[in-house]
Amino acid sequence: MGSRRMVGAGLMRRFQPFGTGDGSGGLSPTLVAGLLEWWRGDSYTAGSWASKRTSGGHTLTQGTGALQPVAVTRASLPALQFDGADLLVGSLGATIAQPVTYYFILEPTSLAGTSVWLDGDDATNRQFIGTNVTPNYLRDSGSTRNAGTPTTAIHGVCVIFNGASGALYVDNMRTASVVDTGDTGANSIDAVSVGANFLGSNGFVGFMWEVLIYQGAHTAAQRAQVAAYLKARNPTAPLVF
Repeated sequence: MGSRRMVGAGLMRRFQPFGTGDGSGGLSPTLVAGLLEWWRGDSYTAGSWASKRTSGGHTLTQGTGALQPVAVTRASLPALQFDGADLLVGSLGATIAQPVTYYFILEPTSLAGTSVWLDGDDATNRQFIGTNVTPNYLRDSGSTRNAGTPTTAIHGVCVIFNGASGALYVDNMRTASVVDTGDTGANSIDAVSVGANFLGSNGFVGFMWEVLIYQGAHTAAQRAQVAAYLKARNPTAPLVF
């Protein structure tokens, strides 16, 4: 009994939530290898979403005021509100080949029609993530897969592009709880469009708190480590890890 209490106490120390900083000295996306980009609500000002990756990160921008998401407070945290027309774009600084792992904390407020969370910048270099009209979760990096049932609620989502070993996790990051696995194609990506597709259509309606991109196909242990940070930062997200 005593040993179990000690283990529990150790886990509590490991997953101790921190404040609004970048997580240094506690949980942080930077502690997981391969971090390429990290955009969070508190790093956005009108038309500019700066990466919280302090070395090598890239800023997403939008120069047209009518197409800029709005900085808001949602669930007590800074977030971006997208209205279906908003779009942020930016380079990743290099062509990123698969495998690639993405994480989102977001809340769709409408599921009417196809809704794009993230895309590339052209029809060739794209890894496309969102929902379709059914609605299902939609993933495409040269070949489309539709699975799962999105809802208008806060979700933590992990998408892995890794050829035939690609995967989708929603809220529960454990391997046994995977929503879908399978091949979505082999496209690389060199730039991103967030909030709509690269043409500016099929826009997302709702709120985004965080977007993370990693090189590599995350294991269960890595998903748990990132989800622990996301849950500590976004306590209303129903994350299991």
